[in-house]
Amino acid sequence: MSKQLTQNQLINADSIKQLLKNKNWIIFTFLIIVAFLISVRLGLWQFDRHETRVASNQAIENALVQEILPINQVLEDQVTNWQKVSVVGEFEAASQQLVRRRYLEGNLGFWVVAKLNTPDGGSVLINRGFTPVTAAANKTPDVEAPPSGRLEITGYLHTLDAESPRPDDLPEGQVNSINATQFNLSKDDYQFFVHEINLQSDLSSLNPPTLGYGSHLAYALQWIAFSFMIILGWLVLTRKELIEQKKSSI
Repeated sequence: MSKQLTQNQLINADSIKQLLKNKNWIIFTFLIIVAFLISVRLGLWQFDRHETRVASNQAIENALVQEILPINQVLEDQVTNWQKVSVVGEFEAASQQLVRRRYLEGNLGFWVVAKLNTPDGGSVLINRGFTPVTAAANKTPDVEAPPSGRLEITGYLHTLDAESPRPDDLPEGQVNSINATQFNLSKDDYQFFVHEINLQSDLSSLNPPTLGYGSHLAYALQWIAFSFMIILGWLVLTRKELIEQKKSSI
């Protein structure tokens, strides 16, 4: 106890003033502040990603338990991914294209997407299913044409991809995004697409995603803990420096 008191007595206003004039200590403190702020920011960022994942999972869970909604009742500015919808129409076979670089259960392949013309005069893009890559990337695999005649399609609603033009080097019959530009959608067409559930072909259907929360919360707690360790370490080292500084001046 007496030793501790002696060390505390060595720390006074003069030693603190002297430390504040120490250029190396000032630089060290500045770096500590930067490291602390970065750690806090990364922790908050991970917390935000966790909250975003929680909200996204909740939205998907809510959508999956909703009753099937007729497609003409979907508000285009309020599209909820994985909401079940139904639509009646006829496929436009010539519009079918393969969307490349899509995965199903770890396998690389294509989504087979075609327009379904509806009685209201518009069209909606239907993802008829997944087909795996079976040849070179510069060759478009043969996929059966969509069925003819009037059909009732049930599927999961999904927003379109971000707008982008079709790359010129893609093989004929392939696109790399599902958007209005690459599928020539007009303003009268539905500005979303549907993952078909009741497949009428040998294609593989897409299932709703497996919901999980990932490691964002754990990472957030680690960064916050690290930020406290940074400050604690700075306090310990600063106290030690003040004591050593005072001892050397006695």
